[in-house]
Amino acid sequence: MTKLSRIYLDPNKERAVIELFWDAITLLEDRDEIKAFLKELLTPTEIRMLSKRFSIAKMLADGYDYQTITSFLKVTPGTIASVNSKLSYGDGGFDPVLERMLEIEKQKQERLEGKRDLLKPPAGGIDPFEVLQFVGKQLKKRAKRRSVKR
Repeated sequence: MTKLSRIYLDPNKERAVIELFWDAITLLEDRDEIKAFLKELLTPTEIRMLSKRFSIAKMLADGYDYQTITSFLKVTPGTIASVNSKLSYGDGGFDPVLERMLEIEKQKQERLEGKRDLLKPPAGGIDPFEVLQFVGKQLKKRAKRRSVKR
């Protein structure tokens, strides 16, 4: 677990330092900048810890139970309860991010469904299965010709 210095800052200075941190985060413009910033700011352990906490929030929002989350993420029920408490009784900090992620997932699913529709044969058009059968027959003919030439 990450440890804080035993030397406390004056509350006004601490508030200013934290505000500086929030301002720095809001200045980041894209995923690459955010990733580079956080990789330099945080240790690999802190990145894993924060990633797991967010994944817990996402899985809870998606309806997964504690046992599934525990076995998938290798976290304790206490950690899950802590995140669940923030989701239920916190200031709603997870909500906008989770809502946006849900919207992105819906859009991805819709695009996937659209691609699946492309695989269906058009009405009155060529059936892809028939094309595959035709290609298979042509390949067999070529294989027979090669075997005769040798």
